[in-house]
Amino acid sequence: MVLTTITVSQFTTARLRAADVQRKADLTSLSRALLAYFNDFGSFPSSITFGGTLVNETDGYVYMKVLPRENYQTRGVPEYCYVVDVNRVRFALFAKLEVSSDPDCVAPVYEHSGNEYCYAVVSPNAAASDFNGLDCTSGG
Repeated sequence: MVLTTITVSQFTTARLRAADVQRKADLTSLSRALLAYFNDFGSFPSSITFGGTLVNETDGYVYMKVLPRENYQTRGVPEYCYVVDVNRVRFALFAKLEVSSDPDCVAPVYEHSGNEYCYAVVSPNAAASDFNGLDCTSGG
């Protein structure tokens, strides 16, 4: 009985850690696509739709075919959050990690609509704290 409890607990923790690794990879990939977009246009998109496509509407160039989505909203994890400053020269991507002991989880980095996010990927010219008070795009 004790062994079963320990095994289930370790499996659950491993599953949560794997989901957090995926979240980090998702935001890193999306960050690279956004930087390529900025390189071509000199600004970041004003909004994005998670699960949608990051595409240049003028010539149809696709920067990312399918933008990542949060897969665990059923567990109470909010959708990823994209925030861009008013001049569209700095961005931040936020996620809520499920393993609060993860060294990359600094709670809360950003809060929006009652959701707290503890992980951020930001443009090279920004810090996560630069986006406090700005609304995020989390639809999709």
